[in-house]
Amino acid sequence: MKALYHLYLFMLQLKSRTMVKNSAEFRHFLEDRQAVHSRWVTWFTNTSDITLVFAKYFNPSESMDFLLTAIDGMRDTSIHDSVAAGHMLHKILGVPSLESVSEAVSSIYHNLDSISEPLSQQELRRALVLLGYRYSEEVVRTLLGCSLSCDSIAAEMWRMLTSLPNTAGKVLKELLNRLQEEPLRQHQAISQKEAGVAPLAATRALYKILQEQACGQKVKELFPQFYIALLFQITYTMEPSMQDIALHQRMHNEEDTPTPLSPVRWAVNAMEALLQCAGYGDQVTFIQKQGGWDMLMSSSTHHEGLLQCPDLGNKREDAILDQMSRQLRDPNTVVRWLVLKGLLYLALHPEKVGKLQRLLPDVLERLQEVDSDLIAKAITVLKYILIGMDKQSASRASG
Repeated sequence: MKALYHLYLFMLQLKSRTMVKNSAEFRHFLEDRQAVHSRWVTWFTNTSDITLVFAKYFNPSESMDFLLTAIDGMRDTSIHDSVAAGHMLHKILGVPSLESVSEAVSSIYHNLDSISEPLSQQELRRALVLLGYRYSEEVVRTLLGCSLSCDSIAAEMWRMLTSLPNTAGKVLKELLNRLQEEPLRQHQAISQKEAGVAPLAATRALYKILQEQACGQKVKELFPQFYIALLFQITYTMEPSMQDIALHQRMHNEEDTPTPLSPVRWAVNAMEALLQCAGYGDQVTFIQKQGGWDMLMSSSTHHEGLLQCPDLGNKREDAILDQMSRQLRDPNTVVRWLVLKGLLYLALHPEKVGKLQRLLPDVLERLQEVDSDLIAKAITVLKYILIGMDKQSASRASG
């Protein structure tokens, strides 16, 4: 206890050298120094008080070091020491800013399975949820990288992150961003793209989250975006590049199963889970009976499988078309091409043509593309939309 007391006095002395005399900061320093002289016995016998006293003078990097030490201490076999480390973690999270949040997420991932004390587990869960709310982008990116295959520990961390609505909303939006990233293409090496943020890894994480069905309302709010993103992911993984295959092999190396699921099967499973979580269980059953899921996974019947995807009602359909309209202007060439491909499949469905008319201006803009394949695809889409419109006009005239 005396050692802590003298260490604190030493820290105060160092801090005072950077202060301007008679400033507000200097006056606070004098108050702290006076307080430590009169109350040091009380301060340095309570773990939470010790943490607050020292954390007051930590910079963001030092606060993170302290946080990592607390997480490591929660593995202690002594219940008293483990709980004390949990109290330290609770208090250090009160600091306004932290650096290198990815280190904290990695530490939680590597230590979670070794922390058995219930109070410590509760503090660790609280810490992860708080970090997920404050630093959602960094937390999601890091956790995806911790386990490409989304093993049981990663799945438990995703469950924690989506256990509270506010954090769940932020985490789901970040996962959606990862799903919408451009997949690895032939001209890219795996080292040029962090595998931890690859859409394949995000698809697996989303599947595990959706199975829990603990954040159904937040999923429903983002349903149109997830629906389109997963349709694209299914199409992406139909004909994977060599880099995609290599990434999938890395994922398989983390799994215990002798026969791993293919990337397209993971995407289809995630789509099924999304529909179930959003309240479209009947549609899932209907597609299954029609063989639609198997159609989606075969290159020869993929377009038929897309046509089996459910009509989810006017409100949802409008939201999905709005999303497709935005993605027709996406800077990513692959995304624009896939939207046109999806629109072509829809244009072959006569009852969809009426709603597709609203996207005609967006499709016409694609005629200005530099890429000749995109222009050709846009012309084909326009052709079939116009054919469908003519058929509708003829039908109304004859009726």
